[in-house]
Formats: sequence, C-alpha cells, structure tokens
Amino acid sequence: MASSARAAYSRRVIAHLRADLPDLAADHSDASLQALIAEAAALGDRCAMTTEHDVFWLVLFRLCLGPGFEHSTEHPWIGAILADPDMPGGVKALQIRTRLTAVTVQEPAHGH
Repeated sequence: MASSARAAYSRRVIAHLRADLPDLAADHSDASLQALIAEAAALGDRCAMTTEHDVFWLVLFRLCLGPGFEHSTEHPWIGAILADPDMPGGVKALQIRTRLTAVTVQEPAHGH
C-alpha cells in the first residue's frame, strides 16, 4: 500500500474504532493507533494478510489480545494459522475468529 493510501486507511480505521468500538480504542491516542495499524500492516505483509479487511482484523486481534498476540503461548495455534502459506488471508482471519469465539464462549451452568 502506498504511503498516502496507508495514511488514508489509518484515518478510516481510527474513525471506525472511535465511532463503533470506542472501548477498544479508549486507551489509545490517535498516534498510538496509527503505530498499531502500521504494525498490523507489517504483520499482514509477513503472513499474506494484505487486504484492508485482513489488516483490520489484525488490528482488532492486537487490540483484544495484546502485543505479540501472534506469538501467544495461551493461543499457540494463532501463529500456526498466520504462518500457513497455503491459507488465504481472509481464511486466516476467519479461522482465528472462529477459534477465539470457541475459546471464549462458555457452556451454560447446569444446575440439575
């Protein structure tokens, strides 16, 4: 992505986060979010997740899971998914979202 396109993309992502996901962005300045978006784009380049949609998911994963989420010992499968050269970027994002949802959704308590 060219420098001007990256800057425009970064502005759109920040506006979206501020408007629609304010809790995720609340602890971050615009400069901090710009740096995080640049880091996500660089990670996307390394793991073949280069569309704007793919990079946005990397931004969300970073905001939710913290820095270095791709090397998480709690979720080591994330790194394996990102490193898979045969899996398209959008499928990687879907696989990670699906597995994270399965991990975070808890079974209802059975009081019987």
